Amino acid sequence: MNSIIKTDEYEITQDAKNKSIFTITFINEITNELNKTNELIKSITKSGIILGATIYDNYKSISFKAHSIKTLNQYKKDLTHAKSVPNFSYLNTLKLVYYLTKQLSYLIEETHNTFYQFTPENIIVIDNSKYMYLSLNHLKKIDEKTKLIRFTSPFDRDGFVSPELLRIKSVPTTINYRTIYYSLGLLVIDCLFDYKENDINNLEEIMGPIKETKLFYLVKRCLDEEAINRVIFHL
Repeated sequence: MNSIIKTDEYEITQDAKNKSIFTITFINEITNELNKTNELIKSITKSGIILGATIYDNYKSISFKAHSIKTLNQYKKDLTHAKSVPNFSYLNTLKLVYYLTKQLSYLIEETHNTFYQFTPENIIVIDNSKYMYLSLNHLKKIDEKTKLIRFTSPFDRDGFVSPELLRIKSVPTTINYRTIYYSLGLLVIDCLFDYKENDINNLEEIMGPIKETKLFYLVKRCLDEEAINRVIFHL
């Protein structure tokens, strides 16, 4: 097996003989602590992002066929090299939203889990057309009654994060699960226009090129200051 992507949480390898077979293996320390690999793996198989996969070792690894696998950052670099265009096209961004919301919908509706943020390093691009998010550390349980997610220890917030997440000064604490929708909105802006922190103050101007489109209205819904008002519709 040849290692092609490795993080503190998982490793993606490519079969040395059959280059079309890839395996995702989650680090034992992470899986033992959180025991959420089954929900995460199901979110990419049951939602149809990955088809014909084989699951091993009690949901600690998964193998499947693909032509290529890259991180989002690697994919963006390849786009820049091939087309001299640093940003995603509208269609590419639409596909990104489609697959990430499919995964999110499965997690939220079927397992009562959600990610609390997206980071480019954990967004995986399959065959230059399908997208999935891999992070057990960013996966949180949603309280079915209150719709809140709980933080009981220090947590990472190096990705695209909501204002309410940035305001957290101590734990334990809770926030609305729709905090992830804000992260998705920022991710869309970054893919299309290279997001900078002050862009949020000039949202209408920044998104001028996509005004009145599906993505325009999606971003506006996702970036509502009140988490409870944020909504995602499937595209």
